[in-house]
Amino acid sequence: MLILSHLPSSLILSSLLFLCVDLQSRALFARGAELVARAAPVETPEIEILELTPDNFKQTVSDGFWFIEHFSPFCHHCRQFAPTWKTLVQDALTEIPHVKLATVNCAVHGGQSKVSMGEYDR
Repeated sequence: MLILSHLPSSLILSSLLFLCVDLQSRALFARGAELVARAAPVETPEIEILELTPDNFKQTVSDGFWFIEHFSPFCHHCRQFAPTWKTLVQDALTEIPHVKLATVNCAVHGGQSKVSMGEYDR
């Protein structure tokens, strides 16, 4: 049997304090999890991102200002950047409507299209 009188009072107090904080944080975490579970999902409008191909690239980008993302669905960094790009496309529609955004799937069209720096008309 553990006799508390043999333990330093600072150890006993710090252990009790830790126990109180731990119980309080567990209660807060449980409450937060409950609120998240009851929260309604936020509806976001689905936007269509224009994908350029060798067939439509030259004609599409010949008019106006374009910001083009070159990506590969196999690239970890490209997949991580996808939500950011989607947000940028959505924001650009209202904030900079004179700039158009599109993507080129380099895994599919990388070797076929005239989109690498040395191959497109400047």
